[in-house]
Formats: sequence, C-alpha cells, structure tokens
Amino acid sequence: MHVLDCGVTDATPPPQAVDTVMSFFAVIRRLAAAGGQPGHPKVQHPKTWPLLGRLEAAGSMRVADLAEFAGLDASTVSRHVKALEDDGLVARDTDPDDRRAASVRITDQGRAFVQEALRLRARIIAEATADWPDFDREQLALLMGRLAAALDPNTTRPRDPMEIPS
Repeated sequence: MHVLDCGVTDATPPPQAVDTVMSFFAVIRRLAAAGGQPGHPKVQHPKTWPLLGRLEAAGSMRVADLAEFAGLDASTVSRHVKALEDDGLVARDTDPDDRRAASVRITDQGRAFVQEALRLRARIIAEATADWPDFDREQLALLMGRLAAALDPNTTRPRDPMEIPS
C-alpha cells in the first residue's frame, strides 16, 4: 500500500466512505449557501473563515503559527489576514515576545461574525434534524466531532458539541 503526500493510502475506499463524502458535499453546499442569505454578514474571502475560527478559539496567534495550523505558507496566510483586517474582523499587533513579528487577534466585530455564522448554520442543521430522535442528533454531533478530530488533530472544539448558539 502506497501512502500519498496527503497521508491517504491508494487503497480503494469502502463504498460507505464514498457515500459519506457525497453527503458531506451536499451539507457543505447548503451551509455555504447560507452565507448568501439576507441579513447574514458577508466576508469577501470565504477561504479565510477557518483562520477566523481558529483565532476566535485561540484569541491571538502569530502569523507563522496560524500558517502552520492552516497548512499554508506564511505569505498566503498573511494575504488572508490582510483581507480579514480589511473587513474589520481581525487586527494585527506587535508580538510582545518578538517585536519583529506580528500577532493577529480577532476583533469584537470578528467575534460577532463568527457567532452569527455559527448561529445561522446551527439553525439550518437544527431545522433539518428537527424530526430526528434526540439520540440520533446526539450521535451525529458525537460522530462528527470524532471524524473532525481524526482528520485534523489540531481541531479545536471551543463549545460543547450539543450547544447551539442562541
């Protein structure tokens, strides 16, 4: 078995894995489309959302550490941070430990954006699963958390998986 650069083997995945991926694509499309709903705050650069989420969980990080978290080079992350800065969602400060480096922190506006985006998407999921038994909704949250942690050990879970932002 050969391991590809992304850490995936070239073995044929079981059919349920392919079905799961297709289901994820459908969920991701629906949740991404939620950003275009009236009243939802807009961010010009959706690829920056994971950085914003990480900063919301961590508070403040150096650009190099944010790049390592994202698996991107520092110049790419620096451009993404600039876009978030232009949207008023993050601010750069001089790193107190190394005055040559910049530290990036989420602003109050950035926190409000993250909270509203989570609330909107949580409502979509709550509505879609409203007729499910409680046990099924709990299992979905548990298994999604396990999958996220298995795929990315850096996954942060700042909230209880059953908590739906109000």
